[in-house]
Amino acid sequence: MSLGLDPSTKTMYQRNAERTYAYDAANVGRMATSGQSALAALGAASARKYQSDLQLASMDAQTREQHFGDYQSALVRDEGMTQQMWERNQYNEASRKRDLKAGLVGQVVKNMRDNAMYEQSYGSGSAYAQLMRDKQRQTQESIELTKVAKLKAMGVGDKEIAEGLSIAKQTEEQSKELNK
Repeated sequence: MSLGLDPSTKTMYQRNAERTYAYDAANVGRMATSGQSALAALGAASARKYQSDLQLASMDAQTREQHFGDYQSALVRDEGMTQQMWERNQYNEASRKRDLKAGLVGQVVKNMRDNAMYEQSYGSGSAYAQLMRDKQRQTQESIELTKVAKLKAMGVGDKEIAEGLSIAKQTEEQSKELNK
């Protein structure tokens, strides 16, 4: 692939040279002179065509050299930009690692603080845990009172009810011991 003249410019110059040669050759045919003059005129036309082809080749070579120089300077600029980007990336990578470490430490501290606040708010010694135990005890007492009321309605005596509740409580305590 040539980096010289673009194809349309090259074609234009070639066509102009060929047209000039064709015009000169046509004029030789119209001349009413001797064969030597015709040959001289054709030789001059060929020389002009040859000179035109040489000029075209020279322009193409100059353009190619110019493009090559532009390409070379673009490569140097690109290499410089790549080097600068690499240096920035080195700095940015170190900065990202530092920021990531700081973020992770911050997250660990936040998690510890959140866990302590959760334990304080909902742990075994918290007001919420005490409230839940009280609510559970009240619910249990309400259930037992409902059972006692039903048993009394069925005609069961207080002594039998007390014995039944005592047995149920012992069974519940044994169940808790087994679940530990």
